[in-house]
Parts: sequence; structure tokens; C-alpha cells
Amino acid sequence: MLKNYNGSINRTLFRDLMKLCEVNSENSKILLQTYSQKGEVSFYTNLDPFTRCPDEMSEVVTLKSEDEIKDYLKKDFLERLTGYLSFKAPDNDPLTNALIDFIKNSSGIYPTREEMRQLEIAAENIRLATPSATAKTTVALSPVQELLKEILQLAEEIIESRRQTKPEDIFIHVEPYPDTLTLDSNGFSFFIKWARFYNENNCTDYSVIVSSLNDSLIDKIYFNYNFSAIPVVYAEDHEVTVPSHQLIKIHQAIVALASQEGIEFLSEVDYEKISC
Repeated sequence: MLKNYNGSINRTLFRDLMKLCEVNSENSKILLQTYSQKGEVSFYTNLDPFTRCPDEMSEVVTLKSEDEIKDYLKKDFLERLTGYLSFKAPDNDPLTNALIDFIKNSSGIYPTREEMRQLEIAAENIRLATPSATAKTTVALSPVQELLKEILQLAEEIIESRRQTKPEDIFIHVEPYPDTLTLDSNGFSFFIKWARFYNENNCTDYSVIVSSLNDSLIDKIYFNYNFSAIPVVYAEDHEVTVPSHQLIKIHQAIVALASQEGIEFLSEVDYEKISC
């Protein structure tokens, strides 16, 4: 499957960067709202991470204009971002670099969907111009495995897209359970999962359970990656052979979901080459 950006993406890193921007936005809202009411705003710089109360080393900062608030928030965001990046050591890939530069230059504003699209297109051009970044290191997949992989890729794209467009649709479970999203399409129900805890920060964190809405398919079919990151399909605890016409219908159904979500991609699956 070809997308706007086809390099590896550390989704956990991207989510964390989005959270940093959300915190920055909330801080800005609180400070500006207080300033508009009182003409100035004062707060403690350090809070105990457990009690959320000022610690003994905390100082009081007083800001008396919108410019002072904006300057403080910019400095505060860059300090938070620098601290996070020094701890996480992000991958040196074109899209990650572009995203980090964007939120630095925007003083903590995460890109919109269209802005991210433009970042992805520009990053893909850089990636394609870098031979080492495009060198193939994975084993060749069979046509059926390519179809399974694309189903999993689309499931990943859909849940991450919905996380931004309608986050309330995603069920956030407690540890150790995954985030889940359930969607129906063309007679199938897709139960998409992201390993929220103990994840590997790559595509193997995503899986999908497909069931038929009209009882024409095995009750539940599980799509995920094995230990070698090869896509597999199984029922309960064993791999199964699903008829090619059923796999094609499942693929067509999730393609329809992705299209409805506004995800841009080019399918590389050739149905004529698939046989089970």
C-alpha cells in the first residue's frame, strides 16, 4: 500500500507530541482567560507531580500582558519538548524531523490534517531521495500476505485517523488492555486494536478482528503480525486458510472504510494473483 508517507512511523512518539501540544493549548487558554478577567496572571512554576501542589522550590511568576504570556508559553513549550526528546531519542526519519520542526516553529501547535498531509508529502520526497531509507530489508511476501498486510495497514490508518477526527469513538481501556475501535462496512464488523501498553512502537502494535454481520464467515477471524512482523490470519489460537473470495471481500470492506475516513492511499493488492 502506498501512502503520502511510506517510511516507518513511531505512532507513540507522534501521540506524545500531540499531547504536549494539547497541554500547551490548555495552558494558553487558562492563562489568557485569567488575564482577561484580572489584567494579570500569577502561578507557581513547579508543582509536585503527585499532589499537584507547589513544592518548596517553586517560584511565583506574574505575567502582565498577552505578549508576556505568549513569550512564556513559547519558552515553556520548548523546554518541555527538549526534555521529552532527550528522554525519548526519536528516530531520525524525515517525517519525524518535519513534525518536530513544525511544532517548534508554531510554538506548540500541532499540524492540522491538511498541514500533516503536506508534511507527509514533503517527507516522502526526502525519503525517496535517500537510498538508505528506501532500501528493502524485509522478506518478500506472497500475494495473500500482501493482502493481509494491507488490511492491517488500513486498520492502523483508520484508528489513528479517527483518534484525531472523532476520538470519542475510540474506547480507552485500562492497563493492560488496548485501545479499540469498532466499525462496520459491507457486511463485516471490524474490531481494531492498538496495544496501548507494552507496545513495540511499530506496526505490530496493531491488529484487527473481523466478523461477519450475516453469518457467512467464520465467527471471528484475527489479523495480526507474527514475531517476524509477517502478517497472519487465524481463528482463536491457530492459523486458518480463509477462502480467497472472503479475504477479497474483507479487503474491499476495509478499503471502503478507509476511503470514507478520507485516508489517501494506493492499493497494491492484485486480486487476480490471490489464491488459497
